Amino acid sequence: MYVESNKKLKQQIIESLNLSGLTVGQKDEIISKLMDNAFNNINMAILDLLTEEEKKELEKKVKTKKKGAVLKYLNSKIKDFSLLPEEITQETIKDFKRLRFA
Repeated sequence: MYVESNKKLKQQIIESLNLSGLTVGQKDEIISKLMDNAFNNINMAILDLLTEEEKKELEKKVKTKKKGAVLKYLNSKIKDFSLLPEEITQETIKDFKRLRFA
């Protein structure tokens, strides 16, 4: 899940930003920081949507490291969960553009 999500996030960021004129190192740094911010924002959004009991159950699922268990749980608890990462990533990109061009 995470490898695929990571690839999708990176591609979404690359497609959404005009980073021409920057060095490869600068582009990589911006993409890395945006990906970190997006992942943090996604995690915060998930936690905001879950009850305390659901958070405890999620923690148990994470600790089992059973493949797909976390994703399955989140899909069962959060309506339209599959859309959440993309929406949060778009918000993160908009925030970056606002700050970059302010």
